[in-house]
Amino acid sequence: MLDNIKDEEIKEKVATESDDTEADATVIASKETSTEEASTDSTTTETSEEEEVTNQSTEEANEASTEDDKPNFNVEEWGSTGSEVGDSVLRLLNEGGVTPEESKALLYDAVLAGDPSSINRDTLVEKVGADRANLIMAGVTNFINDNTSRKEAYVKTVHDAVGGKENWDTMLPWVNALPEEDAAEYIALLDQGGLQAKLAVKDLFNRYNADPKNTSLAKTELIGTSGVGKSVVEGISKQEYGRQLLILSNRNKATPQALEKLKAQRLAGKRSGL
Repeated sequence: MLDNIKDEEIKEKVATESDDTEADATVIASKETSTEEASTDSTTTETSEEEEVTNQSTEEANEASTEDDKPNFNVEEWGSTGSEVGDSVLRLLNEGGVTPEESKALLYDAVLAGDPSSINRDTLVEKVGADRANLIMAGVTNFINDNTSRKEAYVKTVHDAVGGKENWDTMLPWVNALPEEDAAEYIALLDQGGLQAKLAVKDLFNRYNADPKNTSLAKTELIGTSGVGKSVVEGISKQEYGRQLLILSNRNKATPQALEKLKAQRLAGKRSGL
C-alpha cells in the first residue's frame, strides 16, 4: 500500500514538474519570439529611416544638380529692362541657353515695334522648348503692353503740360539742342513720371517761352474768335468722349448744347494729340 502511494506521489510529482517545465519552455519561447519580433521591428524601422534619409538626400542632390545646371545670370552681360516682367523674360531666356545676342535677334525688333506676333515662335521653341517659349511669349506680351501704357501716359503728360502736341513738336528742336547736362536732368525727371515729369515739362515750356530766340507758345486751347468772348476748353480723349456721351444719353441730358460742348472738348483733345 505504501509502495503504491509512493509510486503515485512520484508519478504526480514527475508529471507536475513536466508540466512546469513545458510551461517554462512556452514562456521562454514566447519571450524569444517577442525579442525576435522586437528586433525585426527595430531593424525595419531603422531600414525605413535609412531609406527616408537616402531618398531625402537624393532629392536634395537632384535639386542641387538642377540648380547647378542652370546657367548663371550675368546682369552686366544681359542688362536690365527696368521692369520685373522684362527681367524675368531675360532670365528665362538665359536658363534656356540663349545668349544675349540671340535674345536680341529674337525679340528686339518685336519689342521695339510693340508687336509680339512678329516674334519667330518656331525658332524660340527650338532654342528653349515649348513650355519655356510659352512663358517667354506671355512675358514679352505683358512687357510690351506695360510699355505701351507707360508711353501713352508719358505722351499725355507732356502734351498736357505744354498745351498740346503741336506746341511740343514746335519745342522739340530747341529741347534737343539743350546742353547735355540739362538734358540729363530733365530725362531723369521725365523717367519718374507723374508729378515730377509734369513739372519738368512745364519748366521746359517756361524756359522755351523765355528764350528771346523763340516765339512764345500759348498753353491753353482757346475756342472762339477774340477778346472777352473766348473760352477755355479742356480736351478729352476718344474713349472719354464715348464715356461722356453714354452718360448724357443714360441721364436723358443729351441736349444739342451738351453735345456741342462735348464735341468741342473732343476737338480740343484731337488738337492736343489725345
